[in-house]
Amino acid sequence: MVNDAGALASATVSALEDVQERLTGTTPQSHYLWDTHAGRPKSEDEVSGYLANELSRDLIVRGVIVNREVQVRRNRSSGIGERTDLLVDAALVGGSETHRLSLPVEVKGAWNPELRTAMRDQLVERYMRDIAANDGVYIVVWPDLASWTDVTDTRRKALASLDRPILEAELAAQASALADEGVRVRVVHLGIDYGRPS
Repeated sequence: MVNDAGALASATVSALEDVQERLTGTTPQSHYLWDTHAGRPKSEDEVSGYLANELSRDLIVRGVIVNREVQVRRNRSSGIGERTDLLVDAALVGGSETHRLSLPVEVKGAWNPELRTAMRDQLVERYMRDIAANDGVYIVVWPDLASWTDVTDTRRKALASLDRPILEAELAAQASALADEGVRVRVVHLGIDYGRPS
């Protein structure tokens, strides 16, 4: 069982490492995240659905529940409010009270135009602030370009323009700056390569 928000974040990141192994390991499952007929990765929404199922499978034994598209704030009196991609919840039982621990998780395809800004603008300033969380997880999904054969997909062009090591360093620096402000964001880079190295 997890006993604080940091432990919940650590358990979630550890489960994501297991998911990474299943996606690209000996018997890879990455094909679940590809539209193999069209030759392109599935949408962020579909990837988030897959991750919710996989994290639930791994974390349920620790008393953790993974929810999808959870509304964290109403914008107006009607309609859909702010929704986090995943919300990982655990009950902290101790003493005379029970508390809920909540960990917002934002999933971004590396092709997303908001990739460099969403960690602070979306995850921290909206979702984490709305549920008063000091911990969050920012997942960046990396498909391989060689398998992305649909060259008309504008997302592919955006991905092709990136230098992954530079972007990883930028996001790590953002997370470090947030830590100086008392906000802990774990950045997870998730490879969904469909092709296999020769």
